[in-house]
Amino acid sequence: DDPTILYDISGNGHHGTISGGATWTNEGLLLDGASGCVNVGDLGSLAGGYTIIAVTHRTPDSTWKQTLFSRVSTSTVGSAASRGLEIREYRNLWMVRHYDGVLNPDDVVAVTETLRHPGPWRAGTFRFDATQETIEIFSNNRRMSLYYDPAARPTGLGDHTGDYYIGRLSYTKAYWYNGTIGYFALYNRTLSDTEVAQVYSAIETSLKTRGILLPPPIKPMVVISTDDGRITDYTTTYPLAAARRIPITHYITIVDPGSPAAMTWDQVKELRAAGFGIECHSYGHKDLKTLTAAELHANMQAVNAAFSAIGLPSPEHHAYPFGSWNADVKTVISEYRNTGRNALDVRYNGTVFMDWGEDPK
Repeated sequence: DDPTILYDISGNGHHGTISGGATWTNEGLLLDGASGCVNVGDLGSLAGGYTIIAVTHRTPDSTWKQTLFSRVSTSTVGSAASRGLEIREYRNLWMVRHYDGVLNPDDVVAVTETLRHPGPWRAGTFRFDATQETIEIFSNNRRMSLYYDPAARPTGLGDHTGDYYIGRLSYTKAYWYNGTIGYFALYNRTLSDTEVAQVYSAIETSLKTRGILLPPPIKPMVVISTDDGRITDYTTTYPLAAARRIPITHYITIVDPGSPAAMTWDQVKELRAAGFGIECHSYGHKDLKTLTAAELHANMQAVNAAFSAIGLPSPEHHAYPFGSWNADVKTVISEYRNTGRNALDVRYNGTVFMDWGEDPK
């Protein structure tokens, strides 16, 4: 076989051309995040529906915004000229982006799903049903996300022309994928649930021969959290959640307890005693990117001291104020907390995700 060709095993002859920093390994095709990609040619329109199943192992700590698959005219939001499809990985998120070429009010519909995987390999299934106007994401063969609100924001896919690419944006050399692609399956129609399960099973069996084990599907879970430690966490959220035996994690901002808008320390302790999580949202709700390393250390130490003063253990988890962080912030915070959590803005569905770390429990 020619190592510069990605062969289409379906028999349809849609072979791809491999170029740049791409290397075959025992596990699959390793793309270097700088120039490696696959041009799979013009596969025709996917505007009528598609199903894509991809198995990937992203290189740890690589650039956070990477394109797995695309054929798009431009990724500039707010332009009526934007048309096409793009699938990205954002840190630990999958994202499907449809550009319809019509401002509604902007031209992109984005569906995100947090990646859930105990191992390095992950399997994502992306399914678009043009008739039902739905975009779905499956994580490790379990449906996790569904977008369906055509009245508010049509999910139609404005078809573009030209070649499809694996590993970069199609219209410009950017957002290179950095990692190994173990399997990539594309159908130009909406597979049924049964068909998706059958294809996934066949892929899983094939990958085992290469020593790749996919994680089992994880039962969907809902985590409810609040920020800032507001008084309504105690007066409104607490009684509603406690009556239903729903634990909630409260990320509180130190120096706020006792102010008219915030819980008192006694109320914080009551929530903790009732099994609710009380975690860190910084000392003073500052934009942590504006602090020096010394100030960051002092901030975390002040939080720990405040918890200790009322008889609570130091927080284990941290939520970034304003969703603001960088590598320097992460370096310091990770010395004090087991995990860090961030949030994408409301345009991307207000998704909250674990940015780093694992809960040892």
